[in-house]
Order: sequence, then C-alpha cells, then structure tokens
Amino acid sequence: MSPPPWTTPAQTEWLVSKKETCQDARDKGRYSSWLLGVYHDFFIKWPESDVLFPEKQVSSLTEEEKKMLTMAEEKRRTQIARWFQNHNSPSRVAHAAAAQLPREVFASGKVKRAPQLCEVYMDMCYDAPKKASVAARLQQDRIQYGRKLTRAETMSLTRQYVNQLFAAEPKNVRTAVAVRHAEEKTLHTAPMPKPTNERTPIDYQRVKCLIHNFHSAINAAPGWIEWIIAPVADMCGWCITVTAVGPNPEAGGDITSFA
Repeated sequence: MSPPPWTTPAQTEWLVSKKETCQDARDKGRYSSWLLGVYHDFFIKWPESDVLFPEKQVSSLTEEEKKMLTMAEEKRRTQIARWFQNHNSPSRVAHAAAAQLPREVFASGKVKRAPQLCEVYMDMCYDAPKKASVAARLQQDRIQYGRKLTRAETMSLTRQYVNQLFAAEPKNVRTAVAVRHAEEKTLHTAPMPKPTNERTPIDYQRVKCLIHNFHSAINAAPGWIEWIIAPVADMCGWCITVTAVGPNPEAGGDITSFA
C-alpha cells in the first residue's frame, strides 16, 4: 500500500495550478528561481509553524523549537520539489491545471482547516506588483537587521505585510475577499454528503448546488479524472483508461461519452 499523500486537498489543487508555470520555467532555464518562489508562496499560505506549534507565535519559539521548525520546512521543500519532479508530464498540464476538484472527491479525507482571510486575499489579489512591494520591504528589513533573515522571520514578516496590503485595499476589494472567505469557511465546515449509494434527496440537492450545474461538471470531469488517475498510473507503470457515459444537458439529454 502506498503511503498517504502529504498534501491536503487544497494544497494539491494549488500545486496542480502551478504546473503550467513550472513547465515554462523549465523551458526557459529558470526552474531553480521559480521553485524558490513556490516555496515562499507555499509557506505564506501554509506556514509550517501552524502545523508544529499552532498555539504559539514564531517569535516566542525556543531555540530547540526553531531548529525543529527549520528541519520541518526543509523537509517540506524536499516534498514540494519531488512533487513537481513526479508530476512533470506536459500532456497533463492543460487538463489537470484547469480542473478544480470538487470537495466531494475527498469525502473520506480530512481537511485540517478553512483558509484564513490572508490566504484568500493572496489567491484573489496577490499580483506581481504586490509581491515586488513585499520583497522590497523584506530587503529593507535585511539591511536594518544587518543580516540575512531567517526563514521563520521571512514568513512572519511577509504575512504581516500582506495583511497590511489587505487593510489598505478599497472597501469593495475587502468586501469581495470577505465574501469569498465566508464561502470558503462554509464549504469547509459544512457536513460532507454521504457516499453516492447512500445519499438522501437532500444530500443529492446539496451536491448539485456545490457543483453548480451538470454542464460545467461534465466539461471539467476529464481533468478531475486525469488528476486522480495519472499518479496511480505512474506508480503502477500501467496505462489506465476510464470511460464515462451519461446524459448530457448540452446535447438535449442524449447519452454521450468520453474516455
């Protein structure tokens, strides 16, 4: 039996969304610098300190705890790098990166926590100018301290600066982020529907609501299936084919299929 994945569903979606830029970075010979940026963004969204010491601030960690945090972050970097090495198939990028897996796929798993407001803001608004602004402030901090910042300091300061950027946004932007954040929290805290063969009519309607409509789900399905099956095929060294058949609303309810 293969070991369980180290990623949460949200982390896997995020990594998959980076595959296209990963391939571009490889093609242009800047993969190493690209990967450093991925590490940085990953730890901003999912600080390793939240996993090891969820009740403590990084500034209050003991020297021993800081060593543990440094080792954990280094292990996570290795896992991220290996993930991109194992998922470097250009043929999968277009389909898998475009398909966001529905939460029902992970009904038997556990999602540790809903995204924080800062994370939602980064997903929606953290563009290149904002990244450059934060990078400039971190450079000022390095000059002020007269030394290189530790990884923990970099993560902590970056989150602080991102929160400040959010606070300075116009009210309509902050409202849009807050609405999205509330939706994400609701989706993470709502009870999961039962497996397909045990769903009640209420469960069924809830799934329809989450997926939004069958048409978009059918269009996204090949990407979802590719996302799930491709790693299994890689591990087994097999060629796996999936055939799906069912009524298609776009075709007036006629039976269609894809493989």
